Amino acid sequence: MEEIRRKRAVAIGLRAQLPLITRIVALFVLIAGVVFVAVSYYRLRNNKPFMMASKATELSKEETGRVEGSEQKITKAAGFISGCAPRATSHSRTDIMNSRTST
Repeated sequence: MEEIRRKRAVAIGLRAQLPLITRIVALFVLIAGVVFVAVSYYRLRNNKPFMMASKATELSKEETGRVEGSEQKITKAAGFISGCAPRATSHSRTDIMNSRTST
């Protein structure tokens, strides 16, 4: 009759210590998170919140570009706007000079 062999137990000590190692790692992660939050609050303690200034709105008068000799037609439901010489200003808005509208 053949002899039945049992498997040898491997790493019994490591498997017994695994819950302790897991607790230590979890505690380290928790402490690192608390330290991160504390440092974030410490760095932002003197940060002033953004407050919108109560001034009148104004558009820039500085002209950054101009196109001469072209005509642009914009059609709408009620009619169209025809103009020439579009110009760009420093506040990223394009105006159409000499425009006329018709319905």
